Amino acid sequence: MIDESTDISVLGHFVIFTIFLEGGVAKTNFIGLLWILNGQKSLGVIFDLLVIIGALKTWGLDMIKCVAFGSDGASTTVGKKTCVATFLKKVNHFLISTHCVAHRANLAALEASKIESCK
Repeated sequence: MIDESTDISVLGHFVIFTIFLEGGVAKTNFIGLLWILNGQKSLGVIFDLLVIIGALKTWGLDMIKCVAFGSDGASTTVGKKTCVATFLKKVNHFLISTHCVAHRANLAALEASKIESCK
């Protein structure tokens, strides 16, 4: 699972988690925090992809063994044509891409708060 964020000093970064089964039990691990060069967010999908794949290789993670990719739903990560998920699927054709449930719940709550009867 990957999420893009900005810290208090306005530097962009990716946070990466893995979720895997070990002995039939789901485990979640924080893998790393990747600082985006130049401190700029959304420099482009190709740049994002190179940073992510490079980090996964450094950490000894094989994209071929990955079964799913979850993200915040931003267009740079799960857009229609040129996004990180699309390029990752070229590496692993069986990869499932999804919009993180927590991010979807947040968006739903924000939309619900705009409804007059909920105020």
